Amino acid sequence: MAKPLRIAVVGSGAIGIYYGGKLAAAGRDVHFLMRGHLARVRRDGFRGLCFICLSRTSRTTVERYDYGHITIGEFGRPPQPRTHAIASEFNRSGIKCEVVENLVPERLRKLVWNIPFNSLSILAGGIDTAAIIGDENLRRVTLALMNEVIDAANKCGYALERGAANQQMERTMTMGAYKPSTLLDFEARKALEIEAIWGEPLRLATAAGAVLPRLEMIYSLLKTLDQTMGRASKSEHHL
Repeated sequence: MAKPLRIAVVGSGAIGIYYGGKLAAAGRDVHFLMRGHLARVRRDGFRGLCFICLSRTSRTTVERYDYGHITIGEFGRPPQPRTHAIASEFNRSGIKCEVVENLVPERLRKLVWNIPFNSLSILAGGIDTAAIIGDENLRRVTLALMNEVIDAANKCGYALERGAANQQMERTMTMGAYKPSTLLDFEARKALEIEAIWGEPLRLATAAGAVLPRLEMIYSLLKTLDQTMGRASKSEHHL
């Protein structure tokens, strides 16, 4: 009989708390690495109402606005036996999880949503996804940015269907008035993940020969805004 897995959640933000809590509720041996507020969590516990819509509304509360699922793989190599073992733990806990051969296409697919909605929510004056979709001009800009990301993915050699943009828009319509994570960071005066979400994808796609005028403009505006607000962006993360 295989030895039960001990699961560590490194980085207990909204997503880590939500999925770690789901695993723990299903009887898995889960441990959370936290930067602070341990006494309060021990007293109150965690309360759960990837591609999932979550917001951490307090130190101990995470609210879910829309369902999602997990896609996992190994960084820079094919899936290993442990990859499938981890996926099995999620699925046995009632969380849809699939294993993929390469994580990069999945990250690019996620950026089709993240790049327009996270940026426009700030640059348009601090508005949610419903307000973006409800504005004809912003909706058009959103679709244009999505299609730029899709073109960039294909230029980099990762086949991403054109219909992904419409699929993302249709799904976003079901979320209601959802605030993207970057907007929440902005409102809390935290550093923005500018390099991870906009900078690194732009550099990789440009190196592959893609022309991305809208993404380049968004990236420049966000950097200027972040500097103006006196914040240093989080360190760069690679795809």
